[in-house]
Order: sequence, then C-alpha cells, then structure tokens
Amino acid sequence: RAVVDPEGNPQTWQQYSEEFHPDSVEAVIEPAADGDASRVSIEFEGLYPNALYTVWVVHHVAWHRPLGGNDGENNVFETDANGDGSIEAVDEPVDAAAG
Repeated sequence: RAVVDPEGNPQTWQQYSEEFHPDSVEAVIEPAADGDASRVSIEFEGLYPNALYTVWVVHHVAWHRPLGGNDGENNVFETDANGDGSIEAVDEPVDAAAG
C-alpha cells in the first residue's frame, strides 16, 4: 500500500521526508517488569492526520523487525484529526545470532 498525503496523492519516501517533518516525537524506553524486555512508549505530534503508521526496530541496515515482536501485531498506531498519535509496546530481547 502506498504512502499518500492528506489529499490522497501517492508520496515517495523522498517526498515525504523532504516536505514533511513531525512537530514532536517523544520516546521513553525502560526495562519491563520481567527485566529482559523493554517497555517502549512513543508519542507523536504533527504527523499526517487520520493516518495509519507502523514502528520498526532497526538492528542494522539489512535486518529490521516490527516493534513488539515479529508478528507485527503491536507496531501499528493511528493518528487523530490533528496528526497526533502514540504507541506502547513491550519489546522482547532478540538473539544477537539471529540478526
């Protein structure tokens, strides 16, 4: 599915990154209750309104995965009419040999 602007026009990553910059991104990452995982909380302001976003963990250029696990179930959030949104997830540790 293509990234589109608020008018529905397809956007390349270059267009999106050159023309659009979020007003604010605040992230908090802390140990989860079990001590091995991390609790991740991210708040965004000024994104495209009423849009669907995903968050990815980049381990290195050739290997990345969805925040919160490989199933992608916990890495999705929607913005409101003002372009504000947030996501919270528990991110499990990854076996370094896997990446």
